[in-house]
Amino acid sequence: MTVIAYRDGVMAADTMAVITDKRAKTAIKFLNEQKLIRNRRWLIGMAGWSLPPNSELIKWLETKIKGKKRLPFNPYKFELLVVGPFNKLEMITHDGGAMTISNSFYAIGSGAEFAIGAMAMGATAIEAVAVAIEWCPTCSGQVVSRSL
Repeated sequence: MTVIAYRDGVMAADTMAVITDKRAKTAIKFLNEQKLIRNRRWLIGMAGWSLPPNSELIKWLETKIKGKKRLPFNPYKFELLVVGPFNKLEMITHDGGAMTISNSFYAIGSGAEFAIGAMAMGATAIEAVAVAIEWCPTCSGQVVSRSL
């Protein structure tokens, strides 16, 4: 699971990823996964059960800019926290849905409630992810960040 937080031009994330094998009833934790993408147009945080390669994800995001409807991105299941042109903050899901976030901060993933609570009390995005790592059992690893 994960936590992605955004505030004041900074997006932060934990680095834990878990791969589960339901048949074998096992889980493998990885503690160095990158969940943030920064390119010329966007700052993107990725959370979910299955994520596409970064290049495919960027191409999929650009379909809306080209005036086309963003179709579901099968077979992937994810949500994105995206800061785009003009610092517009959105949450975008694998089914093509998008929601503009009107707050100056937001978080997604299993640790989102911890991060949002921390930011509501004045924490930075980096501090909020550290809080989620401390208190959410499904967040772990290091805090990484990218800036606009």
